[in-house]
This record gives sequence, structure tokens and C-alpha cells, in this order.
Amino acid sequence: MTEQRRINIAPLAHHFAAQGYDKPEGNAPENSFDFSVWYQKTKPELYALTAIVADRSVSRAVALRPQRPPYGLTTISNIPPQLPILDNVLNNYRSVVPSDIDHQYPFFSIADFMRDTLFRGITEEAISLKVGAGGHEKYTVWERLENILSAVNQFAPEGNRASMGSTGFIASGINFASVVMTGMLDVISDVAPREYQTAEGLTQIAINSYPLVVKLAAGEFDKVTGAVNYMSNAYPGNHLKFDPTNFKISEDEKRHPMLEISPKGKFILMANDVDLEEPADHAVLGCPALVNFGEGSAIRKMWDWNIDIAQQIYPGIVANKNK
Repeated sequence: MTEQRRINIAPLAHHFAAQGYDKPEGNAPENSFDFSVWYQKTKPELYALTAIVADRSVSRAVALRPQRPPYGLTTISNIPPQLPILDNVLNNYRSVVPSDIDHQYPFFSIADFMRDTLFRGITEEAISLKVGAGGHEKYTVWERLENILSAVNQFAPEGNRASMGSTGFIASGINFASVVMTGMLDVISDVAPREYQTAEGLTQIAINSYPLVVKLAAGEFDKVTGAVNYMSNAYPGNHLKFDPTNFKISEDEKRHPMLEISPKGKFILMANDVDLEEPADHAVLGCPALVNFGEGSAIRKMWDWNIDIAQQIYPGIVANKNK
């Protein structure tokens, strides 16, 4: 391995959040030949701008949690087919209640409802960002995102295009993070030793397992997503459930139990060029949602939220196992 050259996008994200984005000269490629060089130079900007939107979107959703008991989640319901999707997202929703949860696969339900809730937050934040700081001299955060992704859609190789637009681009990353988190919380109950098979014990393991969330989020997105698919089993409804053989419970130096990747799981990661222990030998851009703007990163906020929900879900899982 050569020396790690991980790109820290946090300073750039903090600068854009505080100062806006100056409109540069020649800020887009003119043809497919120029695209690769341009994209490598521009990717840190894309991730920094994404970090801003992700943080604000998640913070917006978190702030509304008390208004959406008991989980803080919403789901789109009663969708009139004649309404545009934006009206559906903003006007046709309700709070998620316990009867909405699939008791056989509760974390599948949580993942789905978290996706709906955060997509609403992203949509509302997009509307907010489209108004305000732009003009002749500066882009708004949203304008610059659209500017970059427009070039990606026009010139990138077909498989690398972000054809979903800015809202979908950000939502896809946040949704993947949510799926990984709920998958981890789910598999904890499958691999925890007998002495931790209580709601309190499972919750304690979950609280201690945040370092694994950060390790996975810090990897290269395309490689981590591929590895996660190989570490999972497919279930109906486009759901993935982590294979328990890819995980284990370990203890840190203070004997705190936590979820870790098993040797079999590490082999799968390595086969996909994901090494959670060694630095990368080329420039790496991890998850933009890891950037902390002062009150914890979006990833931290999402994990804490999922932990709170898991505390309500684990008693039912333990009860079902004890039947």
C-alpha cells in the first residue's frame, strides 16, 4: 500500500455553506474526452455540496421527530394519481404507527419509512435552497449541484450517469446509508450471544457499533454498495438482509460488545477492493454525510435516530425468539 490520500471535503463544505459558491470560468466539460479529467477535479465539489444538502435535509427531518410519534417517521399515503409527485410528497403523508410495522421483518419496514421520511426532508430542503443566495455572481448550493450533475448526465459513461437529478442523487446515498444501518441493527439480534439477547443487551451492542457505520461510510461508495449486496440475502420487496455469517460480536479493550465484520465478511469486502483496516492507495471520497457542521454529522444523527427506534423494536424481537 502507498500512502493514503484520502480527500477531506469538510473544509470545502464548510466554506460553501458559509460563503456560497462563486461562479467559475469554464466550469463544465465540452465533450466526453474532457469529462474524466474535469470530473476528478470537480468530484470534491460535488461531494462537498452534497454534504451540505444531506446535513440540512436530515436535520430538517430530525427536528420534526417530536411531531411524528412514536418513531418520528412518515409515509406517503392516499396518493391521488392525478397529482404531481411533489404534491404527493409534501401533502399526502402521515405519521408511522406500530401497526404499520411488519412484525416478521420490522427493520425492513423501518428502512422503507426512513426512506420516505428523509425523501420528504430532501424535497423540502431542495425547495428552500432554490430560493435565496444565487444571482449573477454566485450559485446557490442547489444550482451548482444541478450544474455538475447536468454535465455528468451529458458526458459520463452510461453506467455512471446520475440520471435521477439532484434530489434523487442525494436520496440514493442517504437511503443506502439507512439500509445499512437498519441492516446492522437487524443482524445484531441474529449474532448476539445469549447473554445479550435482551432488549437492553441488543441496544447496548447497537450503541457501541457506531465505529462500523463510520468505517463502511468512509469507503468508496460504488465498492461498498457492491460489497454490501454480496454480504446480504435478497428478500421480497427489494429488501436485503445481512447474512449473519458475515458478522460477529467482539469486545473492545473495555469489554464493550460491538458488531464487527467476520472473517468471511472481510473476505467479501476484500474481494470488492474494500479494506476497512488499511488506507486506500488512491484518492478516496467517503460518504458526504460524514461531514460534521457542528451538531454531529448526518450519519451520526441518522444512527442515533435508528437506535431510538431499535429500542422500541427489540422487545418484540426478543419476545418472538422466546416463544
